[in-house]
Amino acid sequence: AESGKQNAEKIDEELRLRRGQRDARAAEHAKLQAQLEVIEQAEASLTGYAEGARLLLDAARQSRLTSRGALSAALDVPAELETAITAALGDSLDAILVSGDAVEEALNLLEQGEGRAAILPLDQKSGFSEKPDLLATDPDCLGVAASLLNIPDDLRVATHLLLGNTLVVKNRSAARRLVAGL
Repeated sequence: AESGKQNAEKIDEELRLRRGQRDARAAEHAKLQAQLEVIEQAEASLTGYAEGARLLLDAARQSRLTSRGALSAALDVPAELETAITAALGDSLDAILVSGDAVEEALNLLEQGEGRAAILPLDQKSGFSEKPDLLATDPDCLGVAASLLNIPDDLRVATHLLLGNTLVVKNRSAARRLVAGL
C-alpha cells in the first residue's frame, strides 16, 4: 500500500510538472501570436515608410502602379551584414522598385499626393562591370557590398548602382586604413 501511495504521489508530481510546462508553452505561444499580429498590422499599414513611399506602395496594392515593392523587402541580406548594408543604403533602403514604364506613373502619383519617395527603376541598363575586388586581399575587407548579397537578376543593376562602390569591412580601423590607401 505504501509503495502504491508513493507511486501515485510520483505520478501526481509528474502531472503537475507537465501541466506547468504546457501552461508555460501556451503563454509563450500567446505572447508570440500577439507579437505576430502587431507586426502584421504594422506591415498592412506600411508603418515605418515615408509618406511618399506609403502612397506608392498603397497604389501598388490597389493595382494603380506596377511595382515590386520596397527595396528593403526585396533584398536578402545576411544577418551579419544587416547593419553595414542598412547604413550604406540609408533612405534608399525604402526605394520603391518599378519597371521603366511605371516611373512616370509613380512620379505622377507623387505629384498628386503628399510626400516624397525614392524610385528605383528595375530595367535600366548600366555600364557597370563586376570588377575583381582590388581590396579583397586585405583580411579586414569583406568585399564590395553589392557582391556580398543574394540579388535577384532584376535587381542586380539597381543594387550595383547603390552599393557597387561601398566596401564592407570588419571594423573602423580597417575602414580608416583602406580609405587612406585609396
